[in-house]
Amino acid sequence: MRKLLPLLPALPLALAACTPPALRPPSNQIYPQMTLEGNTMDVTLINAGPYDLLLENTCPRPFAVNFTEYPGKGRGGLEPRQLDTCYEQNLRPIPWKVGERLSVSVPVSYPAGTHTFKAFATVRARVLQPRGLINNFASMNISLPEVKFTTQ
Repeated sequence: MRKLLPLLPALPLALAACTPPALRPPSNQIYPQMTLEGNTMDVTLINAGPYDLLLENTCPRPFAVNFTEYPGKGRGGLEPRQLDTCYEQNLRPIPWKVGERLSVSVPVSYPAGTHTFKAFATVRARVLQPRGLINNFASMNISLPEVKFTTQ
């Protein structure tokens, strides 16, 4: 028994490595796109697969957008305001098929100067499974490219 004692901490790792792929949560690819034109930022997410997803359909719909502004000239003036015109009510989840796009337009106000920021999109979804198999909704945090611009 004493000879087996040093192996006990590694036992959970060995069991996890032996878990069949069918029991591991499936993963999906989401491709983000972003454009900034005037005071409007458009964020688009593309379900690149390989699975269709089911969106939780909660506010803000269809997904949330957040920002981080980096230090520099004009820092602190970026004020994104995601318009949320939905009511807090439970609606049926909606399918998001491979190849489909979800888009959100976010008004952004900023003072004159140079701004550098990074946006993040958060969508709550789950992989569509064959009947009988259930997985939970999970938050997917998607990082968008860093943006730097100067206004006068």
